[in-house]
Amino acid sequence: MLGVWAVEWWTAERVVSAAAAGQLVVVVVAALYARAQVREARRLREEQARPFVVVDFEPGDKPFVNLVVINRPRWVGQGGRGGQGWMPGGSGAPRGER
Repeated sequence: MLGVWAVEWWTAERVVSAAAAGQLVVVVVAALYARAQVREARRLREEQARPFVVVDFEPGDKPFVNLVVINRPRWVGQGGRGGQGWMPGGSGAPRGER
């Protein structure tokens, strides 16, 4: 008797409305996911636009000390590209940039 009731309940109109409700759920989930992706892209773009400034003191002619200010790409400060970050005054400094 349960099978007959289920067959009678699943009319064409109900199947179409269930499919439309399912499609609405999928569209809402996709819109929320797209919104999150746009927010993340905006955050990354703003982060990459910010300068990464390194301030260092280097010994100069006695009794003076040189103040060196360098604007580096953002990835350098995060230790990216092979895990070798650049440190002021360290051995990882690129040649010819001092």
